[in-house]
Amino acid sequence: MSNGNLSQSVTEKRNESNEDRSQAYEPCALDDIARVRELDRKLEAEADLKQRLEALRREVVTIVGNMSTETSESMQPTAQNPTLNLHEQLNLAFRRVALLKAETGRLERQLRLLSGDGKG
Repeated sequence: MSNGNLSQSVTEKRNESNEDRSQAYEPCALDDIARVRELDRKLEAEADLKQRLEALRREVVTIVGNMSTETSESMQPTAQNPTLNLHEQLNLAFRRVALLKAETGRLERQLRLLSGDGKG
């Protein structure tokens, strides 16, 4: 083999080797990209769930605070606060809090599943 042919043969072998390597890395790179996208989606979903949970918690605090204020106001002897109306308002508030707690529990389970705890 002459020097030129040897050089060309070595170059061809290198090119083939590089092509083999790039083909071997492509599925891994695609898997990595898919994994990163999935993680990004999960992080966005987790952030959204955390925001919704915080909003629910604030709403529960507001409702409980309003119930406390309404209860103390109703204990004042005035004709403007009928007791029956207060009971209805408290019942509605308790139901709303129960619904919010159920929603909070559901969101927390989703968050645990997204986080990978597996205890959903």
